[in-house]
Amino acid sequence: MNNRVEKFNLNLEWVASGLVLIMLWWIWQAYPELPDQIATHFKGNGQPDQWDDKATIWILPAFAAVYNWSLYFLMRWFNADPLRVTSNSNPKVKPEAAPEFCLLTNTFLFWHKFLFTTLFFAIALEMIEVGMGRQSGTSWRFWAAMAAMLGHTFYYCYVLIAFMYRNLDTGTRR
Repeated sequence: MNNRVEKFNLNLEWVASGLVLIMLWWIWQAYPELPDQIATHFKGNGQPDQWDDKATIWILPAFAAVYNWSLYFLMRWFNADPLRVTSNSNPKVKPEAAPEFCLLTNTFLFWHKFLFTTLFFAIALEMIEVGMGRQSGTSWRFWAAMAAMLGHTFYYCYVLIAFMYRNLDTGTRR
């Protein structure tokens, strides 16, 4: 992997970890002021449709942290031997394309971690704001985070599928 991309991905790693810490701090600050019951689920129109104990808000940063660390170790395993993944896949990607495939996959996973953490942070903010009565449902923060997450996923799925199609090890395509 080239150094510029490695450095950028490492910065995203720090930002994603920092977002988890900021989320924890934000919840810790707001927790005493939250009512005993807070909105924990929102309908498609943004209105809350499920309420639960305020302690459930701590699930969001915990899940985001576990998710971040799980992907971190998955990426370390993946980077240890890019050929491991490409040689066992069906259809097979040409071995000479393995480093680029690894780079694309890592970039996808780094952005995915960052956007996933951002989405959980937006959900936590929505839960706090609705719980404190500052808004009645989800705001632009949630919808922007959701759109970014979905857009990113669809874009990289297209990029990875197109890359794999161009680099199939069939002897007939290149």
